[in-house]
Amino acid sequence: MGKLFSLCGAAMCLAASPVSPVLAQSLSPFDAVINTMVGTTEVDARPVMTNGKLTGCTLTFDAVARDDIYRKGKPIKVSGSFGILTANDKAAVTLKVVVNEMSQGQNYSIVFTPFAPKRAYLVGSDYSHNYGALVNSAPSDADGGLFSIFNLEPSMKIMTDAIGQQKIIVAFNQGDGGTDIQLPIDLTVVSTDFTNGNRNHGIKTLQDYAACITALSSDTQ
Repeated sequence: MGKLFSLCGAAMCLAASPVSPVLAQSLSPFDAVINTMVGTTEVDARPVMTNGKLTGCTLTFDAVARDDIYRKGKPIKVSGSFGILTANDKAAVTLKVVVNEMSQGQNYSIVFTPFAPKRAYLVGSDYSHNYGALVNSAPSDADGGLFSIFNLEPSMKIMTDAIGQQKIIVAFNQGDGGTDIQLPIDLTVVSTDFTNGNRNHGIKTLQDYAACITALSSDTQ
């Protein structure tokens, strides 16, 4: 378990929350702040370099959600990445999902407790998914994480469509649960102001990712 940052004073937290005054009276300072954080909080494009050569292109993401399936609405932080990696003249789609339950600690801090999923996959806007294309999955290098490798199709189509629509859904379970949480990721969110929940949006991240894919394609031809 670890503390990431302080919530802030109760008065400021409630003032910053977008919920109505009547509803705010029934919320704890912790829940009021969590409500400002729910949703995608950051997306970034990250190239993968190996021995001085471009070998992959990924989009990293951070999000906060209310888990109504396994935790009766308690908050979770979900981080990870998805993209394409190449090795030995072969290519595959990868997905990393890291799940942490969020709870209130001392002095308005947030405590993160890792709960790794046992399956994770991508879902398209037409409800197509790439779970059937799973090659292998294993615990990731981060506590609470699962790293999965998929065949290129239909994974690439799902990701390509997502870039055009600027959103994708990451699905995952908890424990041995059969129902999967479906987390929408807004690919235009560059950063979030955690004092008020305001998101900064832009398309540069998607442009950077597209440029990486173009360069990767050229290097592998």
